Parts: sequence; C-alpha cells; structure tokens
Amino acid sequence: MHHEHPVKILRYSIKNLWLLIFPLLRSVQLFPFSPQALIDWFVGAWFDILIFLLILGFAILRWYCCRFEYSKEQICYESGVLACHRICIPCDRITTATETDSYLLRPLKIMHLKADTRISELPVSEISLLLRKKDLEQMRQVIPILHPTDRPHKPHRPGVLLTLLFSLLFSSSLTGTVYIIAFFFQAGAIARDLFEELHVRQTFDEINDAAIRTFHAIPSVIVTICVFLAACWLLSFAANLLHYGRFRSHAGTDFLSVHMGILTRRRTHLRPMAVNYVIFKQNLVMKMFGVSSLHLSCPGYGNGRQSLPVLIPVVTKKSTSLPLSALMPEISDKEPPRKICGKILAAWNFVWQPVTLIGVILGVLLLTAEILPDMEHLIFSLAVIALIPAVWLLLIRLVSIPAEYVGYNKKQIQLHYSKGFSFYTIAAPLHHVIGVKICKTPLSAKDDVCNMYIALSGPRRRTHRILGISLHQAEELCTFLEEHR
Repeated sequence: MHHEHPVKILRYSIKNLWLLIFPLLRSVQLFPFSPQALIDWFVGAWFDILIFLLILGFAILRWYCCRFEYSKEQICYESGVLACHRICIPCDRITTATETDSYLLRPLKIMHLKADTRISELPVSEISLLLRKKDLEQMRQVIPILHPTDRPHKPHRPGVLLTLLFSLLFSSSLTGTVYIIAFFFQAGAIARDLFEELHVRQTFDEINDAAIRTFHAIPSVIVTICVFLAACWLLSFAANLLHYGRFRSHAGTDFLSVHMGILTRRRTHLRPMAVNYVIFKQNLVMKMFGVSSLHLSCPGYGNGRQSLPVLIPVVTKKSTSLPLSALMPEISDKEPPRKICGKILAAWNFVWQPVTLIGVILGVLLLTAEILPDMEHLIFSLAVIALIPAVWLLLIRLVSIPAEYVGYNKKQIQLHYSKGFSFYTIAAPLHHVIGVKICKTPLSAKDDVCNMYIALSGPRRRTHRILGISLHQAEELCTFLEEHR
C-alpha cells in the first residue's frame, strides 16, 4: 500500500487554519523578545496552540489512514479513521485519467491524478490522488490508460495564431465577471487588500476617466460599464490563453490524449469507446470563415467549472483534423445523408425570441423616454447596448433556417442546429439516442411543422432542439429508431 504526498495534510487542515490567527496576534507581545515575554505569550495562547495541534494531529492521522494500491487490473483507495471505506475502479472501466502539474506544486515535484468512470451507478466513481512525481511515473508503467503507445494518427498541434483565435472567440465579459466574483468570494478581504496594493482600482479609474474624456458625448455611466466589460473580457482572454496554451492532442489505437496549459499543465487520457458524441461548435463569425472548435462529450472530461471539453481548439477546412472513426470507433467518417431539414414556412419558430426581445427593448425605450425626458440620452445609450446582442441573435436565427437539419443512417446520427449564440454539429452513434420528443403548436401543425427534441446519452443528459422541421420527417425518424435499436 502507498500513501499520498504529505502535503495532503495541509489540504485536510486548511479549512481550520484560520484558528491560527489568535496565537499569531498574541505573538506581538514577543517584540522585543525576552524569556518573560515568551512565557506570557504561552500562558495566554496555550489553548489555541492545543487546538491547532489537535487539528494538525487529526489531519496527520487522516492522511496516514488514506492509502492506495494499483495493478494492471484495478486501482484501490482506502480512507477513514474509524470506519474504513474502500473504492476499487477496474482499469478497463476508466473513461478518463487526468494528470495535473500545478505551478504551485511543481517545485515540490507533486502531481495530481484523477481517474474517473462516471458510468457506474455508485455514488463515488472517481479516485483523486496527490502523488509524488516518481510514484506517478511508476503508475504509468503499470496502468494501461496512462501510457498509450500506439499512435497511428499524427499529433495535432494548433499554431500560436490558432490558439489566439480560439481564446479570442471563446472569451466573454460574462466569464471574466464570474472570475472576479469567484475571486472576491473565495479571497474576501485579502482580494480587496491585493487590489489596493497593486493599485488595480486606481488604474481602472484612470482608464475610465481617459475613456470619458475621449467619448465625452456618451454618458459617463455607459462608458464605465463598457470599460468594466472590456476589462472582464481581457481577463477571460488571458485565462483562456493560460488554460489552453501549448495545446496538442493525438489519437492512439486504444486511447486519446490531450495536453494543455502554460502555468498549470494538464494531460488527459480518454478511452474512445467512452465518448458519447463529438461536438463541432461555431459562432457566427467562425461559421462565415469555415472555422469550428472540436469538443467531446466523455464522462470525466471537461466537467470542471473552468474547463471546456475541447479536443482540437480550432479546425479549419484546410487543416486535417482527426477522423471521427478515431474518436468514436462505432461510426464512419462519411457524413450520413441529410433526411430532415428546416422549412422556410417555420421561420417564426426561429426568430420569435429575438424579434420579441427587440420589440420589448424598443417599447421600454419609448415608454421611459416619455416618462423621463431628462434621461432620454442615457436611456437611448442603454437601449443601444441591449439591442446589439438582440440583433446579433436575430442574424444567427436567420442563418439557422437553411442550416438546421438532421442526417442519419443505420450506424450514426448527425444534428445541425443553433442554440443561443452558437452553432452546433453533433455526431453520435445511433444507439446513443435515448429519446425523441416531437412538439407542435396549433398554428404550426396545419403547415406540417414541428420542433423536435433529441436526447443523447452522456454524463449530463442534454436535449438537442431542432426547430421548424417537417412533422412527417420527424415521425419517420422515430419509426427508424424503433426499428434499429
């Protein structure tokens, strides 16, 4: 049996380390240092020190009682002081194995290994270990998924420009805002002190004042909002660059491997048989230039709050990406015939949301301008900011009318649709379709138009909505699925 790295003791006790503040505050009495000051400090702080030693002792005991062992067949992990819990994961059931080399732990030669199944009905289907680097290297020689050797396909390494393009297209002000909120919630007063120490607030105020002087015709509130959103976007862009920099992926006979990260480096090994479906994702600009991003739906991959299940960040028409058969052995590389298409008569099914949103914004603008004429300039600027994403969504929905379709054969199914501000192409084996729902309204039923919801198997069962298609074609798909499952 093996133990994790002793630094895991710190992780076990970190939640209670705030109790140290009491003896640390009393240590001020030691300056200037003298034996009497040390005695006085100990008399006042002995109870706090005892609590700290109990916390540290329990963490050491908990670390000592956590052990693991591994072989070619399985990985087992034992934990618990009074009640022992034992988890065993067969190696041939591991869907993903992720090695994380954090920049904080790299000087100590510590690696984090996470093995995941997510196909078990048990509440715990993963093992997370904090290992010495030499222990992980020994595990690589034994556990098959950690040392893929046969690599018939050439590794894919996107260039620097493609990585910049991916970070540019997938960065958003909303993501940057979430990062800032999470930082303040987790760091609290330390975050505020750090912002003050680095003069971040002062720099932001100077940029904001300069922007207000430049765009003096625009209300200062609007300029401040735009500067804040731009700063959040830049934060998201920098985070994406650090997360997906040095990206490369390659497919072997039995496993897929993905490497990424500049500061924190991650290496993920996946089992192709565990891939539920492949996702080609685009926004409107990417669709215009024939560029997409290749993602995977695989248990345990890309499920974190700060990661996407990306296999290839940017795929162009000229670049040679991995064939679909290398990602999912059950399907062929040839696209199935197009059998279900969107109908022009169903245009309202596509555009009703953005058209309604634009109408509401214009209505609110006219109403508030009538009630508050003194704030007409500010209200108009806010309405323009709100109209930009609404008009952009309307353009996406208009493009989606001819681009929304479904193709299928006896082996696989492909879905082409839009959701939100993105376009998706989903390729999956036919037996991964777990449900089809057809929805029609009294107005659309007379035109033989319906909306179809297709559910695919995966760690998170999500439905994929196909809008404005023929009711007859949707019913044919349901009959086809019943015959070939």
